[in-house]
Amino acid sequence: MQQSPEYFHWTDERGQRIEAVHYPAERPPVVLGFVHGINEHAGRYAHVMEWFGQHGGFACLGYDRQGYGRSGGRPGYAVRYTDYLDEIARLVVACERRYPDTPLVLYGHSMGGHLLLTYLIKRRPDISAAIITAPHLELAFQPNPFLVTVGKLLRGIAPKFTQSNPLELDALSRDPAVAEAFAADPLTHDKISTKTGMDILDNANWLNEWTGTLPVPTLLMHGDADRLTSHAASRAFAARNPEDLTWKSWPGLYHELHNEPEKEEVMAFVLEWLGGRVVPVHRPSQSV
Repeated sequence: MQQSPEYFHWTDERGQRIEAVHYPAERPPVVLGFVHGINEHAGRYAHVMEWFGQHGGFACLGYDRQGYGRSGGRPGYAVRYTDYLDEIARLVVACERRYPDTPLVLYGHSMGGHLLLTYLIKRRPDISAAIITAPHLELAFQPNPFLVTVGKLLRGIAPKFTQSNPLELDALSRDPAVAEAFAADPLTHDKISTKTGMDILDNANWLNEWTGTLPVPTLLMHGDADRLTSHAASRAFAARNPEDLTWKSWPGLYHELHNEPEKEEVMAFVLEWLGGRVVPVHRPSQSV
């Protein structure tokens, strides 16, 4: 049975406080670690963590990326792109320390899906499985060419220069309450720095060309009516890299599958997919 959330934090190598949350469970079959999307924070996944606790008995952990939510750091900025991967590694350590012999599954959405795919490919972590939803491999729209040009020009000389990067909130979900809640949330923002914005675009281009085998069974899901990140790019990634990857397209669904009217169906699909793909593990604690 999942219990009330516990809040904790760690301090990164730059002295920034990274805020995190833990939904504990006694003897869970799986511990699920969440990597959130752009402009948001882990608190927007509270209902997802609670659902997996109630229906799967899972323990769940999530964190606010530096510059997002309750964490420290300049909004929308990281000195290095790899700082974001280091945060995922710290999440893995936090999960393992609490549940050392429990299958560990990571769940990344949007920018978090982009980062998690990169983490899987470049760090090859010792985890049991991964869930990727609506990753940013390509945008589903043409970015403002002026803002991209400014980003390229200022990336090296003014990396902290910050621009507004607003989301089309009505494209998050077909449930209008989701956009309303996002707009009213004091922990969301629309900031992105020139360096970080260009780093993300560059790495998305790299992911769009990558071919290989992911290190763990991976479920990649995308709504085909997503107007924010490209469903076609996700489908192409799955077609290029079919080994150990399950592709699931959701007809008519928008960007945040976990916030759509069909969210219960989506989460039940994840739960069913995980069945039989995770087994008890005995691993040494990983370092970052």
